[in-house]
Parts: sequence; C-alpha cells; structure tokens
Amino acid sequence: MHRLSLLLFLFPAAAWAAPSKFVDKASTTPEKLVRTSTIDADLFSVATNCGLISGKCGVGTCVGKSYCTGGTCSAPFCYSPKSQVSQILCQGASLPPACLHGAPRAMWVWQPSTVTNLCARQKLLQFALSRHIDTLYVQSASLLDSPGTHAALAAFIAAADALGIAV
Repeated sequence: MHRLSLLLFLFPAAAWAAPSKFVDKASTTPEKLVRTSTIDADLFSVATNCGLISGKCGVGTCVGKSYCTGGTCSAPFCYSPKSQVSQILCQGASLPPACLHGAPRAMWVWQPSTVTNLCARQKLLQFALSRHIDTLYVQSASLLDSPGTHAALAAFIAAADALGIAV
C-alpha cells in the first residue's frame, strides 16, 4: 500500500484540512509537512507593544508560514501567510520602524576578539541588526589597556554607528 494511501486510510480527509487552529508538530498534509515553531518571546512582546497583535491570546505558534494565535484565545485562528503579522513573526520580515522606537534592545560583548577580528565584528553587527539590537555594551578594559587594539575599537564603534547601533 502506498504511504499516502495508508495515511489517508489511517487518518480521514478531515484531519488534513488546512490549519485553522493549532497543528501538532507531527502533523502533515498529503503534499508536505506542516512545520510548527514557537515564537520568540521578545519579538512577540515588541509586536504586542507596538499594536501589531493583541497580547490577550498569549504567545502563539507558527504553522508553516502562518501565525496562529495563542491557546488562551476564545476563538483561536491563523493569520494569512501574506499578512504582516505572519511575515514578521514567522517568516523573518523586519518590524516596521515605528515598532522599534521605544523598544530598546541591548547586548553585552565580552570577548575582545569580537571587536578586533574583522570577520567576527561583521558577524556580530549582522546579528545585532537581525535581532533589532540598538546598543552594544563592550567589555573594553583589555581593549583600552592594549595600545594595539585602539584602532580596532575605533573601527568597531564607527561601523556600529554607521548602522545606527550605539556602543
């Protein structure tokens, strides 16, 4: 018996309906596996604070490319994959600039090599941009004690500043 036929035999067609509520991590459709993933709590908080979604339903889940509301909702539902909410929470789209104002995010940089190594510096700044981090705190005692690292620290600060990241 074909796998698909066996699955359809074991699970009636009603079980394959498009997700309108929550879908278990192991759920599938005949065409493809429907992936679910949890939402980053910080991103959910920013999206709630800037009015993209209501926080009354709790943190939801990504089902495929759709954001589905949290389980505390009286009538849980999934947003269209084309909606701004689904694109931001499930597909990695950037938050609107208005959402980033008033929601500062900062990070500590402990390793001097992250500042002095050009490749590590670029990776850190790309990470900060992707996570909407607007301030980096650098453990700088060893960088300031070593005259050879002053230029690297200055270059790091200039590169971060060019991207709108405070150091």
